[in-house]
Amino acid sequence: MKNLWDRFGLYVIGLALAILVCTAGYLGWRTWSRAQAEKVSARYDQLIADVKSKDDKQASAALGDFAANASGGYAVLARFEEAAALIRAGDRQGAVAAYHAIAAADDAPDVLKGLAHVKAAMAEVDTASYEDVQKELQGQTDTSKPWNNVARELIGLSAYKAGKYGEADSNFQAIIDDPAASAGLRDRAHVMKALIAPLLPPPAEASAVPAPDASKQPSKSPEAAVQPGKSE
Repeated sequence: MKNLWDRFGLYVIGLALAILVCTAGYLGWRTWSRAQAEKVSARYDQLIADVKSKDDKQASAALGDFAANASGGYAVLARFEEAAALIRAGDRQGAVAAYHAIAAADDAPDVLKGLAHVKAAMAEVDTASYEDVQKELQGQTDTSKPWNNVARELIGLSAYKAGKYGEADSNFQAIIDDPAASAGLRDRAHVMKALIAPLLPPPAEASAVPAPDASKQPSKSPEAAVQPGKSE
């Protein structure tokens, strides 16, 4: 045992010290990280209290500045608040840009990125083209996405506005057929389908009297073709 200690004792001591240093470093980082998070939380709470006394333009500027200098969840929350203030101020393009900043953020969770795309589409559905709304909501109608039926509703509304009644009808029907869709969404989808129904082309109707099948008609002999009372 003494020989082993003589040979490896220094390595064991070094390893123990390294573990202690790493543990102390991790604990120190965790304490610092918690303190920083508490500071950011306090700053965000103070910001929300402050912007209540400002007009929407001033509020959006303050929220945007906070988001640009923060990271993580509080930056995302500030961007959502900024976009809401911009919409109230009548700056829908600015709001869409704020939502796009959320969707492009590396540290934003996917569920909030999807929500940002949906809210951007909400902000521009009255003015954007059907193709632009489709592009904004690309992938969001997948059944695995949490906002899929809201995305379908927005695409359906945009299609209706563009005169694409077939596309609109199919999107609203998909909402009605989804048992996971909320009652409010299904009710609105039924209303829209009722509005769209008179605008859809009538279904092709089959002929009331089908044409006779020539292959099943009896063939006439040359004698039958000669009229009675006439000789050849």
